[in-house]
Amino acid sequence: MDRRNLTPFDSVKILMLKGEKGEQGNSGDYSSIDNKPSINGVELSGDKSSASLHLASDSDLDDIQSDILTLTDKATTAEENIQQNSTDIETISDALTPQTETASFTSTFTAYATGSVPTFVKYGRMVMVYGIAKPTETITGSQTETLMFTIPEGYRPFGRVVSVMQGSARHLWTMELTTTGNATFSRLRADTGAYIDAGTAEWLPFSVTYICGE
Repeated sequence: MDRRNLTPFDSVKILMLKGEKGEQGNSGDYSSIDNKPSINGVELSGDKSSASLHLASDSDLDDIQSDILTLTDKATTAEENIQQNSTDIETISDALTPQTETASFTSTFTAYATGSVPTFVKYGRMVMVYGIAKPTETITGSQTETLMFTIPEGYRPFGRVVSVMQGSARHLWTMELTTTGNATFSRLRADTGAYIDAGTAEWLPFSVTYICGE
C-alpha cells in the first residue's frame, strides 16, 4: 500500500493494528514489552510498592518533616546562643579593658605636684588608686579622720580598706577607704609613735589596691 495515498481512516486502522499486535512483534501485553521504564533502578513490572521502588512512604515523609522541624529549632537555638556568646564576649572584653578615672582633693588637701591627683585604674573588679597629697592647712595630729577626696561611683571598695602609708621623713599615716566613697587621712606619727601635726609641706603619697564592690 502506497502510504502517500492513505486516508485518515487508513492511518487510524494501521495504528489500531499496531496496538493489537504490538511493536516489534509483541502481542500488546505490557509484560511482554522490551525496555520497560524503571524508577530508582527498579523495573516497573507487576505490583510495586513505594518501598520496593525505594520511594519515601507517608510515614517516612512525616519523619523527615519532623526532623526538619527539629533541625530548624536547633539552628534557631544555636543562633541565639551565638548572639548571647557574642554579647558575653563583649562584656568580658569591656571588663578586661583597663578603665581610668580621677578625683579632686577636698579644700583641706591639694596635689603635691602636677599629675599627682587621685587617679584610679580599674581592671575587672580590681582597682588601684594612687596620688600624692599635701595639706593646705595644718592638720592636728590625732585619730580624727579628715576627708581627702571622694571615690567615684563604680570604683568604690567592696569593704572597708585601711592602709598605712609613708609620709615625709619617717612619718607614717593611715588612709581609709569606705564603701560610701570616703578616702580619709588620720594618725600621722613620727618614730616615737606619737601623733604629730601635718604641716602644709607634709609629703603624703598613697597607693592602694582593692576589690571593687560595684
